[in-house]
Amino acid sequence: MLIIGLFTHVHCALARYKSRKALSSISTQQLFDIGMTHDEKQAQLTQASVLGFMRDVLRSIQKKRRAR
Repeated sequence: MLIIGLFTHVHCALARYKSRKALSSISTQQLFDIGMTHDEKQAQLTQASVLGFMRDVLRSIQKKRRAR
């Protein structure tokens, strides 16, 4: 059960990582369409690293523990 839970957290963090990486290729008009500023885009892109990925995994595990 522990392995399945860990896999779920990693899977969610990987999806966020991929979404953040995809932000790097969108135009200013597309940013406007989704309601995101250039500064918000930059903040998300700085989290699109291995360190940001690991931070997301740890955060999701901590949130789950608090919810219990």
